[in-house]
Amino acid sequence: MTVEPSDIDIEETTADLRLRLSAAGRSNAEADPATWSYGDVQSTFEGFDWSSSGWTGDVLRMRNGARVEIGMQPFAADATSTGATYEFELRCSNVTDRDGEVLSCLAEGIGFRLTAQEALLTASGGTQVGTKFAPDIDLKIGFVVGAKSGHRLLELYVNGVRCGAKQYASTESLLQAAPAGISIGSAAADVDLRMLRVYDRALSDDEMLSNYIVDRLTTEEMVHLYRQNDVLDDEGDDIGIEKLRAQGKSVFRIVGDVELVNETNNKKFEVPVDLYFYSAYGKEYDFVARNIGLRIQGTSSTTYPRKNYRLYFDRREKYGTTLEVNGADVPDLKYSFKPGARPVSIFCLKADFSDSSSTHNTGAVRLIADTYRKCGYLTPPQRAYTGAYDVRIGVDGFPCDGFYDNDGSGTIRYLGKFNFNNEKSESHDVYGFEGIEGFNDAATLGGERNKCLCLEFLNNSAPLCLFATDDMTSFDDALEFRYKPDQTWATAHADDKAAVQRLWSWVKGCENDAARFAAEVDQYFDVEFLCAWYLFTDYLMAVDNRAKNMMFATWDGLVWHPLPYDLDTILGGRNDSLLAYLYTITHETFDDSIGSYAFAGHDSVLWKLVREGLGAKLIEVAGALRSNMSTDDVLRTFNEEQMGNWSERVYNKDGHFKYIQPLTEGVLTSEGRKHYDYLYALQGSRYAHRVYTIRNRFALLDAQYVAGTYRADSFAAYFGYKFSEDKRKIRITASERYYFGYGYTSGTPKQSAVLAADAGSTVELTMDADLIVNDPQYFYGASRMQGLDLSGVSMALLQTLNLNNCTALRTLNVSCAQSQTTLAALIVTNCLHLRTLNVSGLKSSSFTSLDLSNNLKLESLVARNTSLRSVAFAAGAPLTTATLPATLQSLELVGLNSLPNTGLTLQGTASIARLVIDGCALIDWQELLARCPAVQYLRVTGVDIEDDGSLLRSLASMGGVDEQGGNTPTCRLVGRCRLTQYMDEEELAAMQTHFPELTIEQPAWTCIEFDDAVSDPANISNLDNRTGYRFDTPYVPSGHIARILAQRHRCLGKKTAAGEVTIFPLHDGNSNYYADADDVSLATPAVLTGRDGNVWMYEPHYWCKGVNDLLNQKKYAFFSSDAECPAVDGVYVKLTKEQVEVVAGKAIRIAEEYTTLDEAVTTIAANSYCTVPVAGYRQVRFPSMASAAYGAVWLDAAGTILGRLRATSSAGILNGMYLFATVPEGAERLAFTIVTAADFDYVLLTTSDKIEAIEPDWVEDDEFLCAVYEALLQDDFMKSISGEISTGTVSQADLKVYAANSGPGFQLIDWDMHCAVANLFYAKYGTRDSQGQCGYGQSSYNKRSGLTNMLGMRDTINPEGKTTGAYYYEGETLKDAYSTNVLGYECWQGDKCEWLEGVTLNKEKADGRWSIETPGRAPREVQGIAAFAEYWPANMVFGRHMDLIVARGGGSETSHYCDWQNVSSSTRRVVYRSHNYANANGGVSYAYTYSDSSSTSASIGSWLAFRGKVVKATSVSEYKALPSVE
Repeated sequence: MTVEPSDIDIEETTADLRLRLSAAGRSNAEADPATWSYGDVQSTFEGFDWSSSGWTGDVLRMRNGARVEIGMQPFAADATSTGATYEFELRCSNVTDRDGEVLSCLAEGIGFRLTAQEALLTASGGTQVGTKFAPDIDLKIGFVVGAKSGHRLLELYVNGVRCGAKQYASTESLLQAAPAGISIGSAAADVDLRMLRVYDRALSDDEMLSNYIVDRLTTEEMVHLYRQNDVLDDEGDDIGIEKLRAQGKSVFRIVGDVELVNETNNKKFEVPVDLYFYSAYGKEYDFVARNIGLRIQGTSSTTYPRKNYRLYFDRREKYGTTLEVNGADVPDLKYSFKPGARPVSIFCLKADFSDSSSTHNTGAVRLIADTYRKCGYLTPPQRAYTGAYDVRIGVDGFPCDGFYDNDGSGTIRYLGKFNFNNEKSESHDVYGFEGIEGFNDAATLGGERNKCLCLEFLNNSAPLCLFATDDMTSFDDALEFRYKPDQTWATAHADDKAAVQRLWSWVKGCENDAARFAAEVDQYFDVEFLCAWYLFTDYLMAVDNRAKNMMFATWDGLVWHPLPYDLDTILGGRNDSLLAYLYTITHETFDDSIGSYAFAGHDSVLWKLVREGLGAKLIEVAGALRSNMSTDDVLRTFNEEQMGNWSERVYNKDGHFKYIQPLTEGVLTSEGRKHYDYLYALQGSRYAHRVYTIRNRFALLDAQYVAGTYRADSFAAYFGYKFSEDKRKIRITASERYYFGYGYTSGTPKQSAVLAADAGSTVELTMDADLIVNDPQYFYGASRMQGLDLSGVSMALLQTLNLNNCTALRTLNVSCAQSQTTLAALIVTNCLHLRTLNVSGLKSSSFTSLDLSNNLKLESLVARNTSLRSVAFAAGAPLTTATLPATLQSLELVGLNSLPNTGLTLQGTASIARLVIDGCALIDWQELLARCPAVQYLRVTGVDIEDDGSLLRSLASMGGVDEQGGNTPTCRLVGRCRLTQYMDEEELAAMQTHFPELTIEQPAWTCIEFDDAVSDPANISNLDNRTGYRFDTPYVPSGHIARILAQRHRCLGKKTAAGEVTIFPLHDGNSNYYADADDVSLATPAVLTGRDGNVWMYEPHYWCKGVNDLLNQKKYAFFSSDAECPAVDGVYVKLTKEQVEVVAGKAIRIAEEYTTLDEAVTTIAANSYCTVPVAGYRQVRFPSMASAAYGAVWLDAAGTILGRLRATSSAGILNGMYLFATVPEGAERLAFTIVTAADFDYVLLTTSDKIEAIEPDWVEDDEFLCAVYEALLQDDFMKSISGEISTGTVSQADLKVYAANSGPGFQLIDWDMHCAVANLFYAKYGTRDSQGQCGYGQSSYNKRSGLTNMLGMRDTINPEGKTTGAYYYEGETLKDAYSTNVLGYECWQGDKCEWLEGVTLNKEKADGRWSIETPGRAPREVQGIAAFAEYWPANMVFGRHMDLIVARGGGSETSHYCDWQNVSSSTRRVVYRSHNYANANGGVSYAYTYSDSSSTSASIGSWLAFRGKVVKATSVSEYKALPSVE
């Protein structure tokens, strides 16, 4: 295979590109489709359901209010400083508001804005450039801002073509004071957005075109456009003649002084030139004409900087003219410029300056001429002539491009695009005025005088042009003899004057007598020609062709024919070249900007008589015209035959040459260089505007004249009713100005042309004839019906009502108050704008289903008292209300994000067996399911629920509906279920099987609650399984607590590397055996005396945190066994003291008598108060103080107090501790009092209403090892082995050294380990009385270790509440183990006290602060109670780390924590835990701070611990084989 290099060299413009967003390749299936970015620019999406709206692979589709905000502010800096370019490629469809915004970056009236029909760019002084466009067309809109240092141009491009330009004033800017971003939305229309670009400079027309070509969807289209626009010369500067010739285009080259003709600017001034012409019709039409005459053509052309030209071939005597056609000499100097054209010797090159598209005049005349011929509307010479040539009624021509070589040097310049046309003058045989063989040639006339006359109307306001007078005194000012030429009224033949006088006198005589006019008109006019001309001026909006710019011709002096002429000003254009008029104009439309009616000739007597007297004839002729001229034919003439000749690049270069260059560079004239501002005439190809106008105008006029596709634009309705006896009304609301009616497909309509004057206007059609089953009535104007009320005739409807042609329908009422059983079906598939539908009362047994799956804009359905069993709604429809009947069997709601439960009215639910709720954001599916007790098959998507398991269990027998719509035995909840209560693994597996599309997540944490308001030690509740104190049931651990506890094991462990200990678990039932078998009798015996290592407790990794709710006297402990840190609910913000407003020396009094903040504030030197904004948040956490008089207040916007908060010391609050509360409705700020010198951690604002969110920072408890037995000091190493008496009489400082002797990671038990075990104890047992639960032990500190080996992880108990001993059951016998077993730790309470590492009280001074340093964690300071004494704690500091530090005393050995803590007033106190006697105060929270680190006592030892790498051996043999490393 040989690969040839491509000759295509084109690429996207990237220089100074600031933003590029493309939808190509994007998909809704992406993990995060709601992202669209370029560099730092991000986009925000609203209202997307990522199904009916979102990415298609090519576009970003926006429907039903979906919108995207682009985070760029293009006009934050003045775009005129450097220039700028903005490109958008989009399509608008299903338009509901033509003036509604679809894309905008507008502020203070500055910027760009696109509606569903118009694009505008506006500068600060109001200078605008814009265009209208039609829906359902892919459009690439580009705005180019020229720099102020240049020519100050605002340019508009549509599909690569420059379609507008304006020069902004030097004082104007494109700077927005409050810069706006770019927003694109679908409230007014569905929008398909393909591409956006923003540049920091003005792109050239070639760059704009290159981007357009590069952005095409297919390679074929890109290649086609590239080749079509490959028209530049070799230098790439201008259009190349050879490039156009190679494409088969018609081109001409003038060799001669064209510039002199232009400069002289006199239409009578002529120079000889040579003309080379290359024809698109083939070589046989190529010619070279040497020494022909060249003049400016047209009076108006002399006022323009670029000219029309007249070509005179008959200059042999003057210049020695010669003509060669296809190389052959033509002696008579006559040329046929296209097949069928009569050879003539004069032509016109039309530059069409007032119509930059160059399509209107030539195209419109050809359209009219061709249509007349198809209709059989012929002039007398056309009827008579049978020769080879075409007798025209108007100019003929074709598009071409011109070049010139001004001095014959070979330098060829582009002259612009032209139409090569017949000349209206001196071409009389072309139009049949003379010389038509067999009709009016000399031979046929036989010497008789030619009676032909043709008059040109010259003046819009002249009475003669308006037929307002028959006085010919001013004839020469108003009219001109086009034929016979060069006549004035004074010199005209008497017969000619008589013919003219006869017509004007008759028309004037018919003024205000339309009946006479209608009766006699055929004696004066060819009535078809007369009506056809009026209709064409109406259809084409030829506002300048009903007075001036008309040609009337007669061939017998009696009957006149209006002929088409000078049709530049059509399709919304005004004669000043502005696109001034909407397609809805009528002859009564008044143009305030010019102070006259839009249609010139408004006061014409003739046209008034035509309207009033020939109404039926107008309808007849309109029908004939439109039968022979479809809208597609019209578009083909303008867009293909004319516009299609020129590529986008040609339009751009021609536009620059004709309109921009005369302004920016000027034009050389006989009076010097002049500058012309005709930028308003620069409208490019007008393609978008022309398509928009033709489609809408022709539809409107078809309705008015009952022509064209008007009757086809209808819907049929079958009736069986005697309306003659009971007349009924049908009400129609129009989507725009339109005409409605009804009747049959042929014949005279029953009613027609019933005008709805404006959008929203309502008309009534009267049904008054008897109709039978097979006699359908057709209601015309279906596509313009915005509202249709058939409720007045619905009782008589039969068979199927198909409204698919009602494409603009928004409101449909087919409801019937009577019994209706004859309408079998309703079809509204194509009613894409349908918003409200009422079918109530339609109870036919055949009408059981309603397909609304295409009605993406439906907002309301009322189907009360129908027989419907199912309704198919469109996914993504903005449905807000639906009333459905009791017969409904299947309820399927898909993508209905605007429908709430309250909007869904079900007359009955007993028959609903199938329920589908897919992507309906406002539907509470559980509530809806509860309303439908008969449901057997369920599908719900987007499930995101919390469930304690009861919901899943209730649906365990429910079937489902799969993604393809089939029924399945498994329930199809699709999404996520977050269990709030832990589910056992077996049940969880069963649930996952039954809910295959539901991710069932165990709770991320388990929470226990402490009720500090009660003294009962068992004040703990398990919120996971709802056991314990609050629920008045025995406490049972569950969830993550149970998982953490299950991972804890006694084990043997040996040091196998520096900082590493390898372990193997011991049997939970008996520590004398390894856990290598479930049955202890099959397990391997273990040696616990040191040979195989220390006996450790393995404490697993988990997450935890505590929350203090001091206002409600609650504390919460959260535990998570997950590997990753649990997510925090909601969105939160932390504010430090420096980030809040602080007023020093002030406090807030909270007595009820103070109603405002100002009143409540008082002066206290030691205090401050702070304020924070709270609007938008659900909860606030803030530092506080203990006080009954001062506290915090909620404030509204005016500073009024809405509520008060305080905490007293009885709640256990210490200064600096936080409070939290829910933000009340209406609160804008929180003001709170603090002790200025107290700790201030932060203020937390959260959007969550959950307690868990109050503490956003989890504490990671990494796995660690702690000795099962109290430490034995042996050979300067600390050991945990069985059968030994633990070591005392060693200081804390020395024991730290001995522990560290074993290497990195080895230490004494630390404060966080102590608290962790205590908090796990509370979480396991639901009580704080560890001695009451596990026993006191013995008042001895010299017991040998290992007394609990046979218990393994089984804790000792105290079933009889004894104050000594620790018990367990052997069978049914209660025995004393003497040593306690608490969470698997032997003598955790009783025997010796134990020094703790890493905790110091009053480190620097006696301030009650606890300094805690734990390996792997940041050091922290915890403020405890500063009143130095011995306490039975009633409240603990607790907090995030769940520190068991006394905050308030008041407990006892049987209440609250049941333990004792000593708070020393000395500095640098170390801490020991537990107690050396079986005292009541020595439980898991016991802490004593009397000693310093050098103190010793025989009753004080410690525990060996390890924080480092823990390796788990996979077998006993592997473990035993490992060498121990010292």
